[in-house]
Amino acid sequence: MTPEELINLSLQYEAEIEAFTTIPAKRLLTFDFKGCSPLKTCRIPLYLALHLQSLNLCSIIPPQYISKEYVENIIQKEKTETNFVELPEYFFEHSTLFMNDEIESAICELRSIRNSKIRKGLSNLDGKALYITGLSKWEFNQFKDIIRKPMVFGKKIEEVEEE
Repeated sequence: MTPEELINLSLQYEAEIEAFTTIPAKRLLTFDFKGCSPLKTCRIPLYLALHLQSLNLCSIIPPQYISKEYVENIIQKEKTETNFVELPEYFFEHSTLFMNDEIESAICELRSIRNSKIRKGLSNLDGKALYITGLSKWEFNQFKDIIRKPMVFGKKIEEVEEE
């Protein structure tokens, strides 16, 4: 999958919005929107929240995990643990949507740390089996071609050895 496809999948996530004006109830294909009053929070799919925000009808409240404190906490855990720290399901997808100057450098540092762990793991790849925990879909899709080639090559070597 491309990064854009992963972002599209993440748009089903329920986001929290704060309405600037009364947004009337609507029956939509995927769900019934119950409407939202000014200065009240509502939970709606992210795709709808982004659309309403583009119309200046609401502001999206970013998920708690898109904050500098949260990301810095994850960075500290990543530095001390050998395994990947479990991230929220759409962490990298949402970080691209909610990126701001405050957390941009922290997200880049986290990506760098996790990418170096991936590269270190790939250097130990023997082509027989791969067991990864805590790797996000976003990261897996970045490295899947690099991972797949040694796995296919290792399988071919095994087949030749068995003959």
